[in-house]
Amino acid sequence: NKSLSALGDVIAALLEKRTHVPFRNSQLTRLLSDSLGGNSKVVLLAHVSPEAASLPETQSTLLFAQRCSQVELGKAKVNATGGGGSSEAAMTAVAKYKGELETTKSRAARAEAEAVALREELAELKRRQRIPSREPLSPVSR
Repeated sequence: NKSLSALGDVIAALLEKRTHVPFRNSQLTRLLSDSLGGNSKVVLLAHVSPEAASLPETQSTLLFAQRCSQVELGKAKVNATGGGGSSEAAMTAVAKYKGELETTKSRAARAEAEAVALREELAELKRRQRIPSREPLSPVSR
């Protein structure tokens, strides 16, 4: 699998502390670049099989996991925009959007009630027009 080989190359580059880490070699490593770049904590789960037929793959997986465990990414950094208190700003934004949502819901309910009233009025007007008039309408001749 090309993606797993590229991930192995990235892990090797991180382990050797190379200046260039080939994150762009596959879609998988591009997706993981933020996580593997040192701004987060990373957990790797290695799935191994106890069956004798899977021994070579299990050994390969364990060697890969051992190499991964030797990589030191440094301390995880807090990703914050602006200066401190970004969670408070996020909570304020959530409260604002909840208020907007409630306003929109009430507008929609009023619009629906108005639509129902207009449908009823239209139905009433159609019923009134069904009363036969005295003279049938004839086309205008020129």
